[in-house]
Amino acid sequence: MQLFKRLKHEKPKFYHKVSVMNGNLEAPGLGLSEEDSQKIEDEVNIIFHGAATVRFDEKINVALAINVLGTREMLKLAKKIKNLKVSVSLFTQRCE
Repeated sequence: MQLFKRLKHEKPKFYHKVSVMNGNLEAPGLGLSEEDSQKIEDEVNIIFHGAATVRFDEKINVALAINVLGTREMLKLAKKIKNLKVSVSLFTQRCE
C-alpha cells in the first residue's frame, strides 16, 4: 500500500507506534477488553478502520452487524479518544 511505503520512507521506525488489538465487530464494544479500550482512549491518535464484509451472499444479520453496527461501535470508541487526530476507513473483504 502506497501510504505505508511513504510512511516507511519518511519515518523508518513508524512500526514501533503501531498496535493491533483483537476484537470482534459483531460484539458490543467491538469485543475489546476494558484494558484495551482504555489504552485506545488514552494513547491512540490515528485510527485505521478496515473491517467490513463485501460478500454478496452474506447473511443480512451478519452483514448488518459487521458493516453497520461494527462501524457505529468504532465511531462510539473514536468519540472517547482524548487525542484523536485522524480516522481513516479502509474497507476490505472479510476472510474466512
